[in-house]
Amino acid sequence: MRTNDPLSTVQQSLTISTSLLFHSYTQELPGRFKKDIMKAAVHDHSDRIALEGMQRVLHNIGASHAIAPSEMKLIFEELGNQTGEIDAQHINQII
Repeated sequence: MRTNDPLSTVQQSLTISTSLLFHSYTQELPGRFKKDIMKAAVHDHSDRIALEGMQRVLHNIGASHAIAPSEMKLIFEELGNQTGEIDAQHINQII
């Protein structure tokens, strides 16, 4: 089911993505998994995640099909700052 709520959309896509990776992280704590995702997606070693970073993570874990590029762009436009980047803590709370 598709929704127009950007937060729900990103939660759904990240839930799908995390389930695809679960077998690789079965011995890890959920917090460690989140940290690894955030580390892979952050922009220029900052505390912000750019659209391209999240798309790269989804592609790398084989979940780029989980959310349409246009929907991901909308999420970053809605939740991001003036440059379209989302605070890593905000994403961490979502997942």
